[in-house]
Amino acid sequence: MKVFAHLRAFGLLALMALSPVFIPAADAQTSVYQLLSNAGASGPVINPSAGSYLLTFSGTFGGATLTLTETQSIGGGTKTFGPWTSAPDQPCIPVPAGASVQMTVSGGSPSGLYAILGGTGGSSCSSGASGGGPITAASGAIVDLGAQADAVCSTDTGLCSLVALVKRLNQIADAIGVSNPSPNTPSRKSALTNSVVSIISSQAAIFDWYHCSNPNGSAIYLQVFDVATAGAVSLGSTAPTLSLRFEANAAANISRAGLTFINGIQVAITTTATGSTAPGTAADCNFGYR
Repeated sequence: MKVFAHLRAFGLLALMALSPVFIPAADAQTSVYQLLSNAGASGPVINPSAGSYLLTFSGTFGGATLTLTETQSIGGGTKTFGPWTSAPDQPCIPVPAGASVQMTVSGGSPSGLYAILGGTGGSSCSSGASGGGPITAASGAIVDLGAQADAVCSTDTGLCSLVALVKRLNQIADAIGVSNPSPNTPSRKSALTNSVVSIISSQAAIFDWYHCSNPNGSAIYLQVFDVATAGAVSLGSTAPTLSLRFEANAAANISRAGLTFINGIQVAITTTATGSTAPGTAADCNFGYR
């Protein structure tokens, strides 16, 4: 019986040794982390528990600029909050699991600066006005969802939160009439040659149809540009968005093209696809856009 008891005890110890040990994580609802302490320079890297925090400042900024950088453990992406040149009204900072944060101080003559992350008591930042900055995402990084207050993304190729990108897409859709399609607007351009003329300027549009007649004994080309004004085109240098060939002594048309132009639609007729030479005789063209 003693041997059996010893074996049972040994087996229990072995099982405990092989079993994972679970340690409760810190409670982000009430956790407090000091990012700056009587600082005149950048603070240390801190690894807070996942959750939502309110950021509080005190001390003298003295012309310094403060930025909070959040680095994600998966993919190494970074997200910035700020910059601040004076104490903001307790912005809400969402921190994902495994992320680290650091408050950087640059320029100026700061003194006695303190910065503290304090748990929100269970409230999330999803409805707040923080949202942070755009994420710089390495491949495989967690994507920044953003917040309702994020500004519209200003570029198609930049790095923005998903909320900011959706706002940009909605803005483009409204501009070109995708969300509320409008009837076609006709535009007749007689005697079209190598002087650039405008179909529509300084706004997005859908290039829907065209019809051109070539009275020349050789082919001509309709160059179409996605730029705001006719003056923005330098024929022979500015690359056309489209270059459409019309055979000698013939006419051609296309309908329901549905081509989106973001900035405007400018056109010209030349003897080559991307050149600047005028045809012997100007062409007559009709266009439709919306």
